[in-house]
Parts: sequence; C-alpha cells; structure tokens
Amino acid sequence: MKVSFKKSFVVLACIVPLLLIPACSGKTDGQSSKVKKEKKTEKLNLAPHGTVFYGGYWNIDDEGNASYVSDAIPGSDLEICLSGGKAETVKNPGDEGGEDYVHVKLDDESVWVPGDCIVLSSVPQYVLETGTDVYLYEAPDEDSVHAEKLATDTLLAFLGQCEASSKYAEAQKFARVKIPAGKRGEYTEGYVRMSDIDDNPAHIAMIQVSKRYSQLMNEGSVSADILNELEDTMEELKSWSGK
Repeated sequence: MKVSFKKSFVVLACIVPLLLIPACSGKTDGQSSKVKKEKKTEKLNLAPHGTVFYGGYWNIDDEGNASYVSDAIPGSDLEICLSGGKAETVKNPGDEGGEDYVHVKLDDESVWVPGDCIVLSSVPQYVLETGTDVYLYEAPDEDSVHAEKLATDTLLAFLGQCEASSKYAEAQKFARVKIPAGKRGEYTEGYVRMSDIDDNPAHIAMIQVSKRYSQLMNEGSVSADILNELEDTMEELKSWSGK
C-alpha cells in the first residue's frame, strides 16, 4: 500500500507536538547565544535536502542573536536554504573553533540547525524487514567487508545510488548511506543494497513515534494519556504504511 506524501504530511503535522513532549531537553525559552553570519566559500554540489539526527532548531535574528526553538526529530527530512548554490551557514564564535549552523526550512518556517547534526545532500530512509540479514558494506559490492549488521527500521541518510552498481541486477544495486553512530556529529558511512531500504514517509513517521514512545516510557515522566495517544498514532501509521 502506497501512502501519498500529502496524506503523510498531514499525519506528521499532527504527531510533531507528541514527539516534542517534553520539549527543549531542559533548555529554557530565554536561552540565547551570539552568532556571526558567514557564508561558506567552499564549493558544494548540494541536493536541496538534508537528514537531521541530533540537536535542535534555532532562530537567528539580524543581529546574530540565536534562540532555541525545539528539539530536532531524528530522521526528519529538511529543505536546505541555498545561496549561490551553497548551503547558507553561520558560525558561532562562542564554541571552540566555531560551530557552523545550517539554514533550513521546517514546515515552511526558516530555522537553523548545527551542521554536525545534519547530513547534507541526503534524504531519510529506513531498513526494511527482508527476512534475511541486512548489512552495511564497506564498498558497493556484496563480496566486500560487512561494516555491521543493520536492524530492521534503522533510520539512515540516503546519499544516492552508486553509479558503479547501476549495471547490476536490481537486487544487487547499492546506495551510499550514513548512519548515526550514537554520539552527536558521529556517523558511519557505507553501502547498503537498494532493495533493503525504503522511503515510505508514513513508515518513517511510525519509526519516529515508536522511538519517542520508548524514550518517554523509560523516562517515566509523561502522562498515560500521552503514551496512549502515541500508541494509537503508531497503529494508524502502521496501517497507512502498509505494514
């Protein structure tokens, strides 16, 4: 069952408030910092999308003052704001060496996300339930070394199909991907079979809700009503994604 993007966006708009409860990871509305606007000079060949896995979203005013907006939902697809074919960035001189923020659009709202929290030129996908082991390979070849085994529903950043494998049979085509390594700014890069991953937006939303549900259950700080609503949302998303 294929779910339309329009229908999925409606669902995502409904579940975002649930995913952000409790919001801001202990940060206060008044938290702010000073940033210096600076355009990157290196040449970037960017697709206008990125996949966020860590951190949160910030507003930055014309004076360079930054205020925290909300947590980022891991596995979210963001539109990158480009200027002259480059990602628009700012640098925060308060951090050692400066921390780059990338200008993005979130539900048509203009916000900024730390550069080490987002994988540029990518879109989110997930590992399918295939009935066999799914591996991350070190090269786009089934005979290459297995970097690691991937669990079903692992969220990853899809960077594109490998041209070197385009001549292969459909089941042997490979994609280059990045997978969060568990610590902010750290990713494992490798290759997976194209047939082992998918981009169904309703299923990605279901994975996000499921992870948030597990997190809130472990924290024990959220009411039963919210947890029940998350459970209902998971079931609805599962039916929409055809699983």
